[in-house]
Amino acid sequence: DEAVALRIAPSQRIFDLPAEPMQPLTANFDNKILLRGYHLPTRRVMPGDGLPVTLYWQSVDWLAEDFVIFTRLLDNQQTAFGGYDRLAKEVYSTLLWAPEEVITDGFAVSVTADAPPGIYWLSVGWYRDVEGEARSLPLVSTETGKPTGTTAVMLGPIKVGGPPEGVTIERAEPENEMKVLLGDQIELLGYDLENKADKLQLTLYWKTVRMPDQDYTVFVHVRDSAGVVVAQKDQPPLNGAYPTSLWDPGEVIRDDLVIPLGDLPAGEYEVVVGVYNFETGERLSVDGFENGAVRLETFSR
Repeated sequence: DEAVALRIAPSQRIFDLPAEPMQPLTANFDNKILLRGYHLPTRRVMPGDGLPVTLYWQSVDWLAEDFVIFTRLLDNQQTAFGGYDRLAKEVYSTLLWAPEEVITDGFAVSVTADAPPGIYWLSVGWYRDVEGEARSLPLVSTETGKPTGTTAVMLGPIKVGGPPEGVTIERAEPENEMKVLLGDQIELLGYDLENKADKLQLTLYWKTVRMPDQDYTVFVHVRDSAGVVVAQKDQPPLNGAYPTSLWDPGEVIRDDLVIPLGDLPAGEYEVVVGVYNFETGERLSVDGFENGAVRLETFSR
């Protein structure tokens, strides 16, 4: 008998996360599939185009079912303007996944041509088909191991077309002009300030100098004569309706804030503002102002 040589093809399976740009996270779908990270090469897309995204999945064990991924591009009212149901890599059934295998899943989310301009989020999850009915896999808490009550991860924010309606203005006309540059990214053009008995009503006018590299938070501090903060308000511009990382150069944004004062004792007070990265606490630097705190004005009580 003649000997027959058999050549076994090398496995194409991967069990380590790839060394490529990725936003890490751990989302546990029913103790079956983990989302270990994602990559959005751009967070700006036009209506009718495709939004590129890469998801990094990992199986927990052998999966005896054929699960389906759902993606939906949702606006702030949770209305879908894009997305579709699919297999990982379009053709790779979960029946074939090995325990702890890592699947790099790149695709494009179609955006409907009638999507209004604004801020969107990409909803991602899994479901099983039970006699024609989609039953979503619950997300499990990584701390307690119990279902969280949700079935999807929200990725974003994503800007479709232009800014949301009403968040930008053609020209700033502040009562108090300033033109102060913060971190060579954002310019404070000026402000309006109304001092009431129990609060300050403040309007800030921002202009994008270059595309900001973070979703920044604005702080407003009221300090007494000793420099102690006695009142403050921290929130993203427009209370998060238009994240700064999606501002485009030249855009002018009007940002209204209310700072509760409570019962301040008699004395002199100073109002300062600035911008910082919420994750790290690092403030954008400002020439001529210490620690990125821009002095607006003083008032008496």
